Amino acid sequence: MLRLDSRYRLWIKLGSLLLSFGLAFGLAWAGLGWTQPQKLSLSVQGQSYPQLVEQARPLVWQALGQQFQAQSQAEQVTLEVLGQAGEQQVPLFTVRMPRSAWQQNLSPSQLEQYSTFYPDALALLQPRAPVQQAQLEFTAPPPTGISLVSSTPSPGQRGIPIDQRIHLRFDQQLPAGLTSLAFGIQPPLEVAFDIQGNDLIFQPLQLLSYSTDYKVLLPASGELDLQKPVELTFRTEPQYTYQRDIKPLLEASCVGCHQQAGRMRRSLLDSYTAVMRYVTPGSATSELLKPRWLARHAVIQRAAGIPLNGGGTTTVDALSLLSEGEGGAEPTPTADPQGESPGSFIGRSGSPELAYIRRNGTSVDRLGHLSPHEIQILRTWIIQDQAAETFSG
Repeated sequence: MLRLDSRYRLWIKLGSLLLSFGLAFGLAWAGLGWTQPQKLSLSVQGQSYPQLVEQARPLVWQALGQQFQAQSQAEQVTLEVLGQAGEQQVPLFTVRMPRSAWQQNLSPSQLEQYSTFYPDALALLQPRAPVQQAQLEFTAPPPTGISLVSSTPSPGQRGIPIDQRIHLRFDQQLPAGLTSLAFGIQPPLEVAFDIQGNDLIFQPLQLLSYSTDYKVLLPASGELDLQKPVELTFRTEPQYTYQRDIKPLLEASCVGCHQQAGRMRRSLLDSYTAVMRYVTPGSATSELLKPRWLARHAVIQRAAGIPLNGGGTTTVDALSLLSEGEGGAEPTPTADPQGESPGSFIGRSGSPELAYIRRNGTSVDRLGHLSPHEIQILRTWIIQDQAAETFSG
């Protein structure tokens, strides 16, 4: 009985000692102004780490104010910000804010200098798919059906002759004996088709149009069982080119004066580059199509004895006006609507314009003159043929 009482006394003394130690430790903790870390959870639903930090910033600032107000003796408040997805939680960052700093009326933008960030922790919340499942999701079935290997014309090719056949070659033999085929050609064009092994050939029943963009379409769901639709675009040859059609026309009518040695050297027309200063390809308002370029110049009309605006004629011979050595008095220079003066044709040592005309073997009657047909050629070249310099198939 005495032994049992001694055992109880021992436990009572031990419990009293532990209680005293715990009370002393708690009083010491409170005396130092320490507080237990507070926790703040954020729901993670696909936000990036910077987005989560910005989302937490006003909430953290509000929580810090509440803690400093509730714990008036605390010298520092510690706040752990957690990211939560389902039942998982990870620490995003920890804030340790001294009261002395808080009392300086800081703003939420100054949160970083009192925080420790864990940006890599967010990856722990990302779901991970099994490797075998990922492989099954990205395994594509092998392709089936027929695919295009090559074509004539090739895609985007320009300068196609207007009698060109359209030739498509595939990687497999095409079904023979087809009498109808679903396809489209824009602009609309009547064609016949033929199948020869792996080749599909379209033969236009009339010539293609010059300077025209064509598109051939073959749907995937059709008689040929294609893997994917076929779309082929090409552009036909121009009707007129500078080198073949426009240069000879200008040399006969214009370049005699519009050359380096001529009286109109400030507006040259003696090369493709020079001509293109007055041309906007495809535009009907190009400078070269304006009347002052297309109509015979008044000075040339006077020289050739052509009526001016329905008036009379002049008796001055054109050749004598262009060369001082062929007789005829030099006329008195007079202004004309183009700002030209007839007398300026004649130089002390002869006329460069006349020399150019004789060298090219063209008639003086052509100088400064374009016929209605030539004007139409020039207009077609600029507008329809996009002012092509030359043709190469």
